[in-house]
Amino acid sequence: MRVYRELLMTVLLLSSLLIIPSTASVRSKFSISSSGRIGLDWLRTDGKWIVDGEGNIISWRGVNIFDPRKRPLIGEDYGKMVSWGVKIVRMPIEWHQIEPQPGIYDLSYLEYVNKQITWAKKYGIRVVLDMHQWYWSPHFTFFSNTSGRGYGMPVWLVSRYPDTEDGWLDAVTDFWLGKEPNGTEASSLNPSMIDRYVSVWKFLASRYANEATIALFDLFNEPHHGRLSQTQHAQFLYPFYENLISEIREVDANHILNYQPALGSATSYARPLNESNITFSFHFYRLKTNYDGNSSELESTFLSVWNPIKGLNIPVWVSEVGIEFFRPNFNLWANDTLSILSRHQLGWTWWVYGKSDFPGYPLLYMDGTEKTEIVSILRTFF
Repeated sequence: MRVYRELLMTVLLLSSLLIIPSTASVRSKFSISSSGRIGLDWLRTDGKWIVDGEGNIISWRGVNIFDPRKRPLIGEDYGKMVSWGVKIVRMPIEWHQIEPQPGIYDLSYLEYVNKQITWAKKYGIRVVLDMHQWYWSPHFTFFSNTSGRGYGMPVWLVSRYPDTEDGWLDAVTDFWLGKEPNGTEASSLNPSMIDRYVSVWKFLASRYANEATIALFDLFNEPHHGRLSQTQHAQFLYPFYENLISEIREVDANHILNYQPALGSATSYARPLNESNITFSFHFYRLKTNYDGNSSELESTFLSVWNPIKGLNIPVWVSEVGIEFFRPNFNLWANDTLSILSRHQLGWTWWVYGKSDFPGYPLLYMDGTEKTEIVSILRTFF
């Protein structure tokens, strides 16, 4: 009986996994379409705007949400967001959870993603799938004295690097230099970390190729430059994006694709890509630590980030903007920052819709009630 139970558990585990060689070309046979009541049409870019199928400019204002597996939202959450005027949610997904072992994709994780897409579709909210990283990988925990961890790259990709700042910087640098997992030389039998990143995106793009509720794929959150200078990193980052976009287009011709500068904010080193149906986004958290209400200084700081890329003839938006509610004058910072974005006709997604009794970024208390001091401001801008 014990042997039978163990065999059954093995079968159940394998049924939730899809084994695909990392180098395989993943085609539309894996495509799915989540269910929902509201049919949302495809969005596309038109010059500096995002438009619907009839050419109407889309209001691109919404919120970021948390990991769909760890903090899943339900219909009540999406209903609340609609009541605020939210049009879009930016949802992080994690390569670590999608491909927990080389070439093995965890379909049970993607079911959590599917449920969020289904809720969003039901309430008429667009979704941005954001391939998120923060401190590169769960392997890295050196930066936290608590249970904090990195987010993004699979542990197996970087497990031989020391869990130190030096190890983290080496792992990031080796990724951009085209090394294979754990920093050795790539070969045809052992693809580089970049090639594996391309493969997982092609898998996702193919899987969701028919789902118009997903308005956009955000290709890489806050790409770090490791030990490379910003100038050196730009020589790797933007060709990387061009290659990734080209590969995704082999399996998905419909979705808008978004790219970010290094660290999410190093716009001085950004450059246009020779690609269509793309957007560019950056993050803005400047002057939030001790804001004194000087809106002129805030706008000047904003312009230092905005001016280098305002000439791009593609839609530009702010994919993360937000402030913790314990900061001095947090409500003034929020109002002044969103006013600046409105004057420059920029869309944005606020960080972050979630629950916490601590006065950090989440917009709700643990019992689900709104933190009205900040939500009342956001409502006027959605």
